[in-house]
Amino acid sequence: MRILTLAPLLVAIAAFSTEATSLEVAGRLWDIPDHAELDGTVITLRAGGDTGRANATATTEVDLSPFVEAGGVEWRIRAKCAGIEKPEKPWFGMKAMLAFKDGTGAMKYPGPAGKSGDFDWYTYRHRASLKDGVDGPATFTIGLQQATGEVSYDLASLDFLPMGADLPPDDPTRQCESPSARSFVSPAPSGEPPSPLRGFMLPSRGLHDEDFAKLASWGVTLVRYQMSRNWPFADTERDLADYDDWMKIKLDHLEERVVPFAAKYGIKVVVDLHMPPGGRSADHELNMFYEPEFADHFVETWRRIARRFKGSPAICAYDLVNEPHQTYHSVGGNDYLSLQVRAAKAIREIDPNMPVVVEPIHSASPEGFKSLAAVPMENVIYEVHVYQPFAFTHQGVGAGKPWDKAKWPDPDKGWDREFLRERLAPVRDFQLRHNARIYVGEFSAAAWAEGAGDWLRDAISLFEEYGWDWTYHAFDEWAGWSIEHEAISHGMGPENFRLSEDNPRRRALLDGLAGRITDEPPEAPAPAPATHRAAGLDWQLPGRFARIEGDRLIVDIPPDTPPEERRAHCIAAFDAAPMLAEDHGILAQGCFSGTGISEPDHPWNGAKFMFHYREGATGMERWPGVNTPRGDFDSFQAELRLNEFNLGGIPKDGRMELILGLEGCTGHVEYDLSTLRLESEDMGFERVNGDWIVRYPPAGDGNAPPARPLRGCMLPGRDTREDDIETLRRWGATLVRFQITRNWHKVDDNQDLDEYAAWIDRRLANLEDVLEWCAARGMKVCIDLHQPPGGKRGVNGRPYEMNMFHDGRWADAFVETWRTIAKRVK
Repeated sequence: MRILTLAPLLVAIAAFSTEATSLEVAGRLWDIPDHAELDGTVITLRAGGDTGRANATATTEVDLSPFVEAGGVEWRIRAKCAGIEKPEKPWFGMKAMLAFKDGTGAMKYPGPAGKSGDFDWYTYRHRASLKDGVDGPATFTIGLQQATGEVSYDLASLDFLPMGADLPPDDPTRQCESPSARSFVSPAPSGEPPSPLRGFMLPSRGLHDEDFAKLASWGVTLVRYQMSRNWPFADTERDLADYDDWMKIKLDHLEERVVPFAAKYGIKVVVDLHMPPGGRSADHELNMFYEPEFADHFVETWRRIARRFKGSPAICAYDLVNEPHQTYHSVGGNDYLSLQVRAAKAIREIDPNMPVVVEPIHSASPEGFKSLAAVPMENVIYEVHVYQPFAFTHQGVGAGKPWDKAKWPDPDKGWDREFLRERLAPVRDFQLRHNARIYVGEFSAAAWAEGAGDWLRDAISLFEEYGWDWTYHAFDEWAGWSIEHEAISHGMGPENFRLSEDNPRRRALLDGLAGRITDEPPEAPAPAPATHRAAGLDWQLPGRFARIEGDRLIVDIPPDTPPEERRAHCIAAFDAAPMLAEDHGILAQGCFSGTGISEPDHPWNGAKFMFHYREGATGMERWPGVNTPRGDFDSFQAELRLNEFNLGGIPKDGRMELILGLEGCTGHVEYDLSTLRLESEDMGFERVNGDWIVRYPPAGDGNAPPARPLRGCMLPGRDTREDDIETLRRWGATLVRFQITRNWHKVDDNQDLDEYAAWIDRRLANLEDVLEWCAARGMKVCIDLHQPPGGKRGVNGRPYEMNMFHDGRWADAFVETWRTIAKRVK
């Protein structure tokens, strides 16, 4: 074995040799394979491709005993990669791994996840617990294992440190200025602290005058404007030229689409640098704490912002970095707090009077205040983000995350207002210890969380009690946070929400913005609605707008009723389980008339004929209903049919509700309860091996078993190709439904009969081909005239009933169209 000390020179050894050489590089002895390239302290290793190697690694021995007392060890090393393919197993690939035996005799192999593809110089870091001690020396391995590509490491950058971030110590005697002095607003003439500023976090884009007009009408006095992109992704923002170009766009939005409107409506703006240079690593650490290039650019970015907005009347503070997260030793003295202080000092050199907002580690959580040090500067505000308990506020938030159905309050878990007070204790202790100003930059609960409105009231009541400014997360961003939406099912997409003029979260926020939420006990709940027996059902009636006279249910909402009060649901609960037995469904029919029904606030509102239930499988709430007319109408026939297939399973507890009334509008509606029909109906479906299919009659003389159902797909409205039919055959399809359709969502379409006939002729040409292709493959075709002559008449601008049912011209054309089809396919 050779032991050499190398000066900066290139060592290239035979590419396919497997021998290793012990070399001292950067003060450490390494076992380096002969095929490695060494340029000074940078080693390059290659595997796969034409190298003939599955592995290419170098190792060095490490004594971990000095780190046992600290409870663990962390390490970091700079590396870059090129052409690395993602390995088959997550523990293969690019290496920066320790291997050691702990005090129990168990082998440990901790290391960070490696990069794939091409990646420039990057600081890899990881840590390992040593709570069980160590047994002997450890081996540190770099290179590639069962992966192809090339990787280079700077061996001089390798460092081992005791586990634990380097956090500045707190001086418990340090006092901030008076909470009323030059924070977000000036003190009152009497010298009393000002009332808290309250508002919303804004989305990461420019807004409009009407957005700020709405916020002002709600009582908003403060907004937090986030400059963010690539939030869920790792290791973005490393191209600093691109980052600067993006930052210019954000600052243009701030100057042109936020500041003028905020100033117009007297709203103050906190500028939030939500995504700093360097971005975040896969473990949510900010890379600028470990790579000085990004730290320097972070400070320069704040200089750029301060120069551009010095003297702006609307901007009241600079929020230096959003949710800092640091669990390792920083590089270059750029720990989470020191770097914020650097940026604050750079801002003050340009704008001496601008308040700055500092956030603690652990993503600005209350827990971070336990290790937060008071900054030795004046005019500093300390920010906290409140999402406790996370299992409640964020249940099901994020792709693939389960919906835990947590509720608030929950006595079994001890979740109540005092629980929140306990979680906020580190923040309150810091405030009182340092006479500090506290700002709640973010707090929220998902729209589907049961009791979210109560959680918001409890949280806001504590903020108000402690005198903290606050901004709710978020205005006009994701619908799951928006108070202008409510959840109709569980899921992240827009189809899972609907606009809502009134919901518990909205009421809580608007009360909070108006200063109506205090630590006083809540008012006694309103008395339950009156109950009346009619049509064999017990009806709960909202006393203000509804009444029953004989067999008529009457709902009357006057035109001068405020928008937030335009809701009168008359509810009758019933047991749905017996109706759904034997694969049957539920039929609801009724007749009602309306006078002066105004245009509702949302398309699904207006006069109601609607079911409400919770799915048995998911527990999600559903509100299927009939699309009803506006204005004046007489004897409107409403009909709803639901079976277990489209109910999503028998409703939870077997209970459903029938809802009649008005919502989101004004006017007079009368339901003739003598016409109300609510019963079980055979819907013609049955379950076979867990699948819902159309029920077929028995074959032969009626004693033979049912014929095997045909199964397949509905074809699209466009021309079908032969390879489409072949694909369906390979899938096992025995039936296709050929739809003849166009302009399905248009009103009063297909009324030019010559043009309609020409279109039918073009579709039948494709149908003839489909019939030929299906016959050759033993497949059947069902012909579907999806859009008949005359189209559909509209109700509220939406297609509803077919015109051929009301006009003989279209009925005759419908029959003639089927004659044409029959002649072509006979």
